[in-house]
Amino acid sequence: MAKAMEGKSLSQKKRAMGRADVTYHIVAVACFVLIGLLCAYPFYYLMICTVSDSQAIALGQITFLPKGLNLDNYLQVMKIQNLGNALKNSILRTGLGTALSLLVTAYMAYFFTKTEMWGRKFWYRMVVAT
Repeated sequence: MAKAMEGKSLSQKKRAMGRADVTYHIVAVACFVLIGLLCAYPFYYLMICTVSDSQAIALGQITFLPKGLNLDNYLQVMKIQNLGNALKNSILRTGLGTALSLLVTAYMAYFFTKTEMWGRKFWYRMVVAT
C-alpha cells in the first residue's frame, strides 16, 4: 500500500481516504470548532459588555452583539491613579519571571545531563516528584 501511494500527489492521497476517515475528520473538526467557540465566548462577552450600555447589561439584554455604545468604563479606568506604575510592574514581573525561569530551567537541564555532578539523582528525583 505504501509503495502504491509513494508516487501520488497530496490531492490524490487525500482521495484515498475511506468514507469512515472523512466522516471522522468532519466530526473531529466540528468538535474542535465547537470547543474553541465555547472557550472564546466568555472573553467575547466580557468585551461586548465593556462597550455596551450599562442599563442593557443590568437587564440581561446583551447576548451576542453590543447594545448602545458606552466608553465611560474606559474613561473611568484611565482616571485611576498609579495605573502606569501598575502596568510597569506587571511588565517587569512578567519579563523578569520569564527570564529567571528560563535561566533556572536551562541550568537544571545542564546539571541533570552531567553524571558526575554531586547529588544529581536526588535533585532529579525531587524535581520530577514535584
